[in-house]
Amino acid sequence: MLKLLIASCLVAVALGDGPRRDCCTPGDKTAVQEQWNRLWNSQDSGRIKTILGGVIFEELFKLDPSTKDLFKRVNVDDTSSPEFQAHTVRVLNGLDIIINLLQDEAATAAALAHLGEQHVARDGVRAAYFEEMGKVLLNGLDNLIPNFAYDSWKSCFNRVAKGITDKLPA
Repeated sequence: MLKLLIASCLVAVALGDGPRRDCCTPGDKTAVQEQWNRLWNSQDSGRIKTILGGVIFEELFKLDPSTKDLFKRVNVDDTSSPEFQAHTVRVLNGLDIIINLLQDEAATAAALAHLGEQHVARDGVRAAYFEEMGKVLLNGLDNLIPNFAYDSWKSCFNRVAKGITDKLPA
């Protein structure tokens, strides 16, 4: 299975438009997990979760104001409200779970399928929003994590986003 994954990645790179990588390799997974866990398990992790979650959503709303309508049920009009902050932490906790499962393909696939079902059930959620979220997330993490492994994060986030958005409209 690993040989097939590596071969698929090599073919994707060879057929692609330059050095773009869409595969989350074992090395990518390790880099992402190490960087995430250093950030997530730091002394300031509680504060980081709240701040990072807020920044991600504020930037997403600037990038695409229509996304704000998707979060009415969590008091999006007051992004400093306990309801909205709790939502951002839930999102980051979901990301934490996925990142920590990356080395286990079956568990990752099951978790992504579950998250995909949750998002399909939400009216108005589109796959394009996850691409926007990825840009915002990578930019935020790039500012927080020293020696940020951008290519690894991008390839793994793309893998995660694809797993969640497979059944969503574009």
